[in-house]
Amino acid sequence: MAGSYKGVYSTQDLLRRGMAATGQAGAKKRFWMIWEEDEKFRAQPLSATMQPAGAAQYIGNAEFAARFKHEPTVLLPQTTENAAFRQESKTQKIETPGWIRLDDENSGTIVVDKASTTAPSVTPATTPPAGEHAPENAAQEQAMRAEFATALTRLRSGQRSRAIAQIEKLLADPNVSDPAFRHMFTEFGINLRKSKLHSLALRTHLEARRLSPRDSHILFNAARVTYDLNDMKQTRAFLKDALDLSPDLEPARRFLDFLERKTAK
Repeated sequence: MAGSYKGVYSTQDLLRRGMAATGQAGAKKRFWMIWEEDEKFRAQPLSATMQPAGAAQYIGNAEFAARFKHEPTVLLPQTTENAAFRQESKTQKIETPGWIRLDDENSGTIVVDKASTTAPSVTPATTPPAGEHAPENAAQEQAMRAEFATALTRLRSGQRSRAIAQIEKLLADPNVSDPAFRHMFTEFGINLRKSKLHSLALRTHLEARRLSPRDSHILFNAARVTYDLNDMKQTRAFLKDALDLSPDLEPARRFLDFLERKTAK
Protein backbone atom coordinates (compact mmCIF):
# COMPACT_ATOMS: atom_id res chain seq x y z
CA MET A 1 0.00 0.00 0.00
CA ALA A 2 1.47 3.34 -1.10
CA GLY A 3 -0.12 5.38 1.71
CA SER A 4 -0.95 9.07 1.80
CA TYR A 5 1.96 11.46 1.23
CA LYS A 6 2.16 14.09 4.01
CA GLY A 7 5.20 16.09 2.90
CA VAL A 8 8.70 16.80 4.19
CA TYR A 9 9.37 16.82 7.94
CA SER A 10 12.47 17.40 10.05
CA THR A 11 13.89 15.99 13.26
CA GLN A 12 16.60 17.19 15.60
CA ASP A 13 18.90 14.24 16.31
CA LEU A 14 21.18 14.48 19.34
CA LEU A 15 24.85 13.83 18.55
CA ARG A 16 26.97 11.53 20.64
CA ARG A 17 29.57 13.19 22.87
CA GLY A 18 32.51 14.46 20.82
CA MET A 19 30.60 14.51 17.49
CA ALA A 20 29.44 18.15 17.65
CA ALA A 21 31.91 20.78 16.45
CA THR A 22 33.35 23.17 19.00
CA GLY A 23 30.88 25.97 19.73
CA GLN A 24 27.94 24.16 18.10
CA ALA A 25 24.94 22.58 19.73
CA GLY A 26 24.98 18.81 20.05
CA ALA A 27 22.11 18.22 17.61
CA LYS A 28 21.77 17.72 13.86
CA LYS A 29 18.73 18.58 11.75
CA ARG A 30 17.58 15.78 9.42
CA PHE A 31 14.90 15.84 6.76
CA TRP A 32 12.41 13.09 5.89
CA MET A 33 9.66 12.45 3.37
CA ILE A 34 6.61 11.12 5.22
CA TRP A 35 3.73 8.85 4.18
CA GLU A 36 0.84 7.87 6.46
CA GLU A 37 0.03 4.16 6.30
CA ASP A 38 -2.45 2.20 8.42
CA GLU A 39 -2.23 4.34 11.57
CA LYS A 40 1.56 4.64 11.38
CA PHE A 41 4.06 6.65 9.36
CA ARG A 42 6.73 5.67 6.80
CA ALA A 43 9.75 8.01 6.93
CA GLN A 44 12.23 8.17 4.01
CA PRO A 45 15.48 9.93 5.04
CA LEU A 46 16.82 12.64 2.73
CA SER A 47 20.42 13.66 2.08
CA ALA A 48 21.74 17.22 2.32
CA THR A 49 20.88 17.63 -1.38
CA MET A 50 17.31 16.45 -0.67
CA GLN A 51 17.71 13.08 -2.40
CA PRO A 52 16.47 9.78 -0.88
CA ALA A 53 19.21 8.28 1.29
CA GLY A 54 18.97 4.97 3.09
CA ALA A 55 16.08 2.67 3.94
CA ALA A 56 12.66 3.95 4.97
CA GLN A 57 11.60 3.54 8.60
CA TYR A 58 8.20 3.04 10.21
CA ILE A 59 7.30 5.48 12.99
CA GLY A 60 4.48 5.17 15.53
CA ASN A 61 1.97 7.94 16.16
CA ALA A 62 3.45 9.00 19.51
CA GLU A 63 7.03 9.21 18.24
CA PHE A 64 5.92 11.05 15.08
CA ALA A 65 4.00 13.66 17.09
CA ALA A 66 6.90 14.17 19.48
CA ARG A 67 9.87 14.28 17.09
CA PHE A 68 8.76 15.36 13.60
CA LYS A 69 8.17 18.95 12.48
CA HIS A 70 6.48 19.80 9.16
CA GLU A 71 8.74 21.64 6.66
CA PRO A 72 6.34 22.70 3.86
CA THR A 73 8.82 24.81 1.85
CA VAL A 74 11.86 22.53 1.63
CA LEU A 75 11.08 20.89 -1.74
CA LEU A 76 9.67 24.06 -3.27
CA PRO A 77 11.78 26.45 -5.41
CA GLN A 78 14.22 28.74 -3.61
CA THR A 79 12.57 31.36 -1.40
CA THR A 80 13.80 33.68 1.31
CA GLU A 81 12.31 31.30 3.88
CA ASN A 82 14.31 28.25 2.85
CA ALA A 83 17.49 29.98 1.63
CA ALA A 84 19.14 29.46 5.03
CA PHE A 85 18.64 25.71 4.81
CA ARG A 86 20.12 25.55 1.33
CA GLN A 87 23.13 27.51 2.53
CA GLU A 88 23.62 25.09 5.44
CA SER A 89 23.41 22.15 3.04
CA LYS A 90 26.37 23.29 0.93
CA THR A 91 29.47 21.09 1.20
CA GLN A 92 33.00 21.63 0.00
CA LYS A 93 34.41 19.05 -2.39
CA ILE A 94 38.02 18.35 -3.32
CA GLU A 95 38.49 17.93 -7.06
CA THR A 96 41.12 15.95 -8.94
CA PRO A 97 44.44 17.88 -9.11
CA GLY A 98 44.51 20.11 -12.19
CA TRP A 99 40.83 21.02 -11.95
CA ILE A 100 39.33 24.27 -10.76
CA ARG A 101 35.95 24.28 -9.07
CA LEU A 102 33.85 27.45 -8.91
CA ASP A 103 30.72 27.32 -6.75
CA ASP A 104 28.34 30.23 -6.98
CA GLU A 105 24.69 30.11 -6.06
CA ASN A 106 23.78 32.53 -8.84
CA SER A 107 25.90 31.22 -11.70
CA GLY A 108 25.83 27.49 -11.04
CA THR A 109 28.66 25.03 -10.51
CA ILE A 110 31.51 25.08 -13.03
CA VAL A 111 34.29 22.53 -13.27
CA VAL A 112 36.99 23.41 -15.79
CA ASP A 113 39.89 21.23 -16.85
CA LYS A 114 43.02 23.37 -17.27
CA ALA A 115 44.24 21.12 -20.07
CA SER A 116 40.86 21.32 -21.88
CA THR A 117 40.89 17.62 -22.75
CA THR A 118 37.34 16.88 -21.64
CA ALA A 119 34.01 18.63 -21.98
CA PRO A 120 33.34 21.38 -19.45
CA SER A 121 30.96 20.16 -16.77
CA VAL A 122 28.60 22.99 -15.96
CA THR A 123 25.14 23.08 -14.47
CA PRO A 124 23.77 26.62 -14.74
CA ALA A 125 21.62 27.72 -11.84
CA THR A 126 17.90 27.10 -12.33
CA THR A 127 16.56 28.70 -9.13
CA PRO A 128 13.31 30.55 -9.87
CA PRO A 129 12.34 33.85 -8.30
CA ALA A 130 10.37 33.61 -5.07
CA GLY A 131 6.63 33.58 -5.57
CA GLU A 132 6.77 32.52 -9.23
CA HIS A 133 4.24 29.72 -8.68
CA ALA A 134 0.57 30.18 -7.99
CA PRO A 135 -0.23 28.48 -4.62
CA GLU A 136 -2.07 25.55 -6.22
CA ASN A 137 0.85 24.92 -8.59
CA ALA A 138 3.33 25.04 -5.72
CA ALA A 139 1.42 22.24 -4.01
CA GLN A 140 1.37 20.28 -7.27
CA GLU A 141 5.12 20.69 -7.65
CA GLN A 142 5.76 19.45 -4.12
CA ALA A 143 3.72 16.32 -4.86
CA MET A 144 5.57 15.74 -8.15
CA ARG A 145 8.95 16.14 -6.48
CA ALA A 146 7.92 13.57 -3.88
CA GLU A 147 6.84 11.20 -6.65
CA PHE A 148 10.16 11.67 -8.44
CA ALA A 149 12.13 11.07 -5.22
CA THR A 150 10.19 7.83 -4.72
CA ALA A 151 11.05 6.79 -8.28
CA LEU A 152 14.75 7.44 -7.63
CA THR A 153 14.57 5.33 -4.49
CA ARG A 154 13.06 2.48 -6.52
CA LEU A 155 15.72 2.89 -9.19
CA ARG A 156 18.53 2.62 -6.63
CA SER A 157 16.93 -0.43 -5.05
CA GLY A 158 16.89 -2.28 -8.39
CA GLN A 159 13.27 -1.64 -9.40
CA ARG A 160 14.37 -0.09 -12.69
CA SER A 161 11.30 -0.74 -14.86
CA ARG A 162 8.90 0.40 -12.13
CA ALA A 163 10.93 3.57 -11.55
CA ILE A 164 11.05 4.41 -15.26
CA ALA A 165 7.30 3.88 -15.59
CA GLN A 166 6.72 6.21 -12.64
CA ILE A 167 8.88 8.95 -14.17
CA GLU A 168 7.26 8.55 -17.59
CA LYS A 169 3.86 9.02 -15.93
CA LEU A 170 5.10 12.30 -14.42
CA LEU A 171 6.25 13.51 -17.82
CA ALA A 172 2.88 12.69 -19.36
CA ASP A 173 0.85 14.69 -16.84
CA PRO A 174 -1.51 16.84 -18.97
CA ASN A 175 -2.07 19.31 -16.12
CA VAL A 176 1.49 20.68 -16.19
CA SER A 177 1.42 23.99 -18.05
CA ASP A 178 2.92 26.55 -15.65
CA PRO A 179 6.29 27.74 -17.07
CA ALA A 180 7.67 27.77 -13.51
CA PHE A 181 7.72 23.95 -13.62
CA ARG A 182 10.71 24.19 -15.97
CA HIS A 183 13.01 24.47 -12.97
CA MET A 184 11.69 21.24 -11.50
CA PHE A 185 12.00 19.37 -14.80
CA THR A 186 15.53 20.69 -15.29
CA GLU A 187 16.51 19.29 -11.89
CA PHE A 188 14.83 15.99 -12.78
CA GLY A 189 16.79 15.84 -16.04
CA ILE A 190 20.10 16.48 -14.27
CA ASN A 191 19.36 13.68 -11.80
CA LEU A 192 18.37 11.28 -14.59
CA ARG A 193 21.55 12.04 -16.51
CA LYS A 194 23.60 11.27 -13.39
CA SER A 195 21.63 8.01 -13.09
CA LYS A 196 22.65 7.12 -16.69
CA LEU A 197 19.04 7.32 -17.93
CA HIS A 198 20.03 9.58 -20.80
CA SER A 199 17.03 9.13 -23.09
CA LEU A 200 14.66 9.83 -20.22
CA ALA A 201 16.80 12.79 -19.14
CA LEU A 202 16.54 14.26 -22.64
CA ARG A 203 12.76 13.86 -22.64
CA THR A 204 12.65 15.67 -19.31
CA HIS A 205 14.73 18.60 -20.56
CA LEU A 206 12.56 18.81 -23.68
CA GLU A 207 9.51 18.95 -21.42
CA ALA A 208 11.14 21.88 -19.62
CA ARG A 209 11.77 23.48 -23.01
CA ARG A 210 8.10 23.05 -23.95
CA LEU A 211 7.18 25.06 -20.88
CA SER A 212 9.84 27.72 -21.48
CA PRO A 213 11.13 27.73 -25.11
CA ARG A 214 13.46 30.70 -24.57
CA ASP A 215 15.39 29.42 -21.54
CA SER A 216 19.02 29.05 -22.62
CA HIS A 217 19.96 27.02 -19.51
CA ILE A 218 17.49 24.32 -20.50
CA LEU A 219 19.13 24.08 -23.93
CA PHE A 220 22.56 23.88 -22.34
CA ASN A 221 21.54 20.99 -20.08
CA ALA A 222 19.91 19.21 -23.03
CA ALA A 223 23.24 19.55 -24.87
CA ARG A 224 25.01 17.79 -22.00
CA VAL A 225 22.68 14.83 -22.44
CA THR A 226 23.02 14.59 -26.24
CA TYR A 227 26.79 14.78 -25.81
CA ASP A 228 26.60 11.72 -23.54
CA LEU A 229 24.44 10.06 -26.21
CA ASN A 230 27.22 10.82 -28.73
CA ASP A 231 24.89 12.97 -30.85
CA MET A 232 27.33 15.77 -31.69
CA LYS A 233 25.07 17.35 -34.33
CA GLN A 234 22.21 17.84 -31.87
CA THR A 235 24.62 18.94 -29.15
CA ARG A 236 25.93 21.74 -31.37
CA ALA A 237 22.38 22.71 -32.31
CA PHE A 238 21.32 23.01 -28.68
CA LEU A 239 24.42 25.04 -27.79
CA LYS A 240 24.03 27.41 -30.73
CA ASP A 241 20.35 27.93 -29.88
CA ALA A 242 21.34 28.63 -26.27
CA LEU A 243 23.91 31.22 -27.38
CA ASP A 244 21.43 32.84 -29.76
CA LEU A 245 19.18 33.42 -26.74
CA SER A 246 21.99 34.29 -24.30
CA PRO A 247 25.21 35.33 -26.08
CA ASP A 248 26.91 35.83 -22.70
CA LEU A 249 26.23 32.26 -21.49
CA GLU A 250 29.90 31.43 -21.01
CA PRO A 251 29.46 27.71 -20.17
CA ALA A 252 27.70 27.14 -23.52
CA ARG A 253 30.39 29.11 -25.37
CA ARG A 254 33.13 27.10 -23.69
CA PHE A 255 31.36 23.82 -24.43
CA LEU A 256 30.92 24.73 -28.11
CA ASP A 257 34.59 25.74 -28.35
CA PHE A 258 35.53 22.38 -26.85
CA LEU A 259 33.52 20.57 -29.53
CA GLU A 260 35.18 22.57 -32.28
CA ARG A 261 38.65 21.76 -30.93
CA LYS A 262 37.72 18.12 -30.64
CA THR A 263 36.48 18.00 -34.24
CA ALA A 264 39.64 19.72 -35.49
CA LYS A 265 41.94 17.04 -34.04
